[in-house]
Amino acid sequence: MLCSQARHRKSVAREGRATHSATEPSRVSTLDFLSSFRVTTTPHYSWWILSSLIMVDRVHWIDKAKLVKFILDCQDKEKGGISDRPDDVVDVFHTYFGVAGLSLLEYQGLKAIDLAYALPVDVVNRVFFGR
Repeated sequence: MLCSQARHRKSVAREGRATHSATEPSRVSTLDFLSSFRVTTTPHYSWWILSSLIMVDRVHWIDKAKLVKFILDCQDKEKGGISDRPDDVVDVFHTYFGVAGLSLLEYQGLKAIDLAYALPVDVVNRVFFGR
């Protein structure tokens, strides 16, 4: 149920049908958004914050292009993987959630990822729902 609701919310936001009130921020930089909570900005927060914003239909609060750029800047283009910051050592944790964040951002070539399980939607459907 959560998966289908989240996909619906995602499509509503993507199509620009989300409503914006005067009290909502216009588009803010994800990095500014995270630092407003005094969170160290790393690619794995892209997953946690972005999936939460999608669930509450507020993904329009962030600048998706800046977030994609930040995650890609943390990528080791020679050896592969994603680090916590640009030019740092890559690790599995940041690689997994960095790619998960890119999937939520609909980065070309990545499968859709389930908001609740942080797994590809087709895997969740097969394992949990037998589809």
